[in-house]
Amino acid sequence: MMALTRGDKHDRVLFTDEKIFTVEALQNAQNQRELLPKGSQRAVDFERTHFPQPLMVWTGVSGLGKTRLVFMQKNVKITAEVYRKQILEDEVLRWA
Repeated sequence: MMALTRGDKHDRVLFTDEKIFTVEALQNAQNQRELLPKGSQRAVDFERTHFPQPLMVWTGVSGLGKTRLVFMQKNVKITAEVYRKQILEDEVLRWA
């Protein structure tokens, strides 16, 4: 790692990360407060699905800048082939 940081070589290191978000998060009354006028009725009506859809987002950053956010399609299994094509070839090589 020390050899990579000599001179401007550290600019060429690309740090990447991915995160899976739940599109329809559960309502938590402890974290989401409602300020209502005194004496008013509290009406709560939440519609939820049993299995909310996940959304994967990928990005990268280096000393030269940052990549675009990559949003993976719903219900796509992230295999080595999908990762190579949609992330490495389409984003990293285009960005480099």
